[in-house]
Amino acid sequence: MRILIFSPTVRAGTAQYTHCLANALVGRGHDVIVATSIGYEMSAFETHYEILEFVDRRRPRLGAMARFLKRMRQWKPDIIHYQGAQHPTTYLGFSYLLSSVVRAPQVYTPQDVLPHFKRPHQVHALKYLYRRMSHIFFNAQQNISVAEGLIGVDAARVTVLPLADLTAFVRETVEPTPPDVPENADVVLFFGQLQPRKGIGTLIDVLPDVIKRAPNAHLYIAGEAQMDLDPFYARIKELGISDQVTLRPGYATFDEMAGLFNRSAVVVLPYENGWNSGVLISALGFGKPVVATRIGGLDEVIIDGECGLLVPVKDAEALGHAVARTLTDEDLKQAFATGVPEAAARYSWEEIARQTDAVYTELAK
Repeated sequence: MRILIFSPTVRAGTAQYTHCLANALVGRGHDVIVATSIGYEMSAFETHYEILEFVDRRRPRLGAMARFLKRMRQWKPDIIHYQGAQHPTTYLGFSYLLSSVVRAPQVYTPQDVLPHFKRPHQVHALKYLYRRMSHIFFNAQQNISVAEGLIGVDAARVTVLPLADLTAFVRETVEPTPPDVPENADVVLFFGQLQPRKGIGTLIDVLPDVIKRAPNAHLYIAGEAQMDLDPFYARIKELGISDQVTLRPGYATFDEMAGLFNRSAVVVLPYENGWNSGVLISALGFGKPVVATRIGGLDEVIIDGECGLLVPVKDAEALGHAVARTLTDEDLKQAFATGVPEAAARYSWEEIARQTDAVYTELAK
């Protein structure tokens, strides 16, 4: 089949998901084009699919758009697959445009059921977008009920595909850059976009108690800031833990990311709301246990006590206790030594591509 994947996000989880899925689909014998924005970060890695970089959110490129539509009219994709949920109006516009030149089933992997910074027009756009799709792929079972309740998605048009390791290619191709932390530090890593919904403040607040139980604990917070960080800096100073916290805002390069995961003792996801986490799967791929809240499908991946620990949302005491246990409980560490690799191997891109392919085949009949 000829498969067009439309993914305007140029970096981070959605781009990495698109890259892994596209390569796996090519491995199944399909011809794949990824249509994306200018600056697609995955073009630096081995790609078995064709990349068309032409989307520019700063200004419309009408000539590039016309050439893209002409190419699609000539190429005639059998399936059009949209990736991502943060810019639903963009997806909706392209859905109508592509329908004007190509007759093909359209499918959608939102990854996030709703945009993290949702505005009324985005929710309305998503409703129309979901209705236009022949099929929808979610990455957690819990997403179905959310989408049914908020947007009216028909569960009969849904397939749940758990995430596989988004960053396996990093370990295969990148030389890690170690983070600047004390040699004896037990690194507690928070990695990913810094957003209000992610419970970072709670994680900072529990660190003094963690340090009492695990004196070498060092909290490392790394990610692109999408919120005001000044309250975090003030709170870190107020708690007197400046020497045992590194707050490093900014998008991490792949070599920095590999260095951070390699150096960490545990990855913590104290999210307060949300739907999925590529960071969780990447952490397991790097062989690291995860402490996470019971939310958004995280508890569909983590088996408590085997590859990580689960805690209630916004429960600071439980969060601090769980983080300290991962650093100090030797029996738990032994369980993680077996359970984390097993969890990482549970889902592969080959299997996800196979299930995706099965839906494509049914729709293309």
